[in-house]
Amino acid sequence: MAGAVPPQGAEYLIPSPEDLSDDPATTLHLVNDSMTTLAGRIGRLKSKHAHAESPRSRTRRQVTNVRVWQGPGDLLSRSVFDVTRVRGGVVDRYVGVYEHQLLPNDAEETPWLIGRRRVLIDHNIEAAGGSLSLLL
Repeated sequence: MAGAVPPQGAEYLIPSPEDLSDDPATTLHLVNDSMTTLAGRIGRLKSKHAHAESPRSRTRRQVTNVRVWQGPGDLLSRSVFDVTRVRGGVVDRYVGVYEHQLLPNDAEETPWLIGRRRVLIDHNIEAAGGSLSLLL
């Protein structure tokens, strides 16, 4: 993805499984990141000082049932995911739905960029090990 620059207004949202409302200003969200906060989160997770990831997780992702719609000037997608994390001999699973807004980009090698990613988890976090240190 050399040359691709994510939109500065990009959002990464994970609402609470108990309230899947769309507005992080009025409801609890487990993650409400902009490009700046997401870059910081990734930097911390990749650091050797990331205690939440010591020992490092091994993750496997399955994405199915991908649907794409043409919006006015963008693409909208919805898919089902199953993320399995193994860390320190403990297996945690996260299942739910991804929603993406894809925005057109001028770069030939990356004609679309993610402008918004919303992750709807189908169960409470405690059932999955109680931690979201990985990026869904």
